Amino acid sequence: MNSSSIISLRYFNLIRYLKPEIQLEIIELISKSLITVVAQEKKSVAHLFGAWHDETSADDLIAQLRNSRTTNRTIEEL
Repeated sequence: MNSSSIISLRYFNLIRYLKPEIQLEIIELISKSLITVVAQEKKSVAHLFGAWHDETSADDLIAQLRNSRTTNRTIEEL
């Protein structure tokens, strides 16, 4: 038996003797929390996909990148 099964059985044993109304309320709360987690996961990854949308041409972007480069190299005299 793996650790997930053991944990699940322990929680089940905790709520086994509760009233059915309380058990259903616990099930509802767990279900809502899982739906929220799944929705957040889908939303958080969605922004990583897709094409770059911009009015700037590729040549302009390359020029901007090259112009923004800085060097901090200093040449020491011998």
